[in-house]
Amino acid sequence: TWATNDFNNDGNNDGITLSVVNSEGDAGTSGTILIDMENDQAVGGFQFVVSDLPDLLSYTNISLTDRTESASFTVSANEGEQGVIALGFSLTGGTIAAGSGPIIELSYNVGMVDFDTVVEVALSGSIISDPLGNGVENNLESGTFTIIAAPPTIPETPLNVVAEGGQNEIVISWDPVWQAEY
Repeated sequence: TWATNDFNNDGNNDGITLSVVNSEGDAGTSGTILIDMENDQAVGGFQFVVSDLPDLLSYTNISLTDRTESASFTVSANEGEQGVIALGFSLTGGTIAAGSGPIIELSYNVGMVDFDTVVEVALSGSIISDPLGNGVENNLESGTFTIIAAPPTIPETPLNVVAEGGQNEIVISWDPVWQAEY
């Protein structure tokens, strides 16, 4: 999915592209998602929302990447109703140089699923600024996070199996086994 913020209303999709790098993780563990930026000019700051559908990822942390660390950026994030709001800027006036590559890494707790599940990870509400704080046109590209379901657990073999015969019936019993129902 693509979205465009055309500040000049000129219909051009030039400027900067933010995209979600597809990734995967095991159900019930933690995982990460990289947000990539391809920019043809220096960037002084950014803010955008990252959302997941279905809502199976629970935000835990945001980290710098080589591009934001070398620009002396500070990054922060907070999970709200619409998703995770990510914010990055430099207190010393540093900028992200023109180029491409990840600008942040988001860490998540991955929800439990019964089957492998593809989660749509979308970007929205983006504000990208140049070194002077002016808005810059930007494009947004969604991605996916694939949750790999845990393999089913096979119960142990029951012990002390007893079969008692009677008139027109056989009653079978055994010692309880974890995750086995009878």
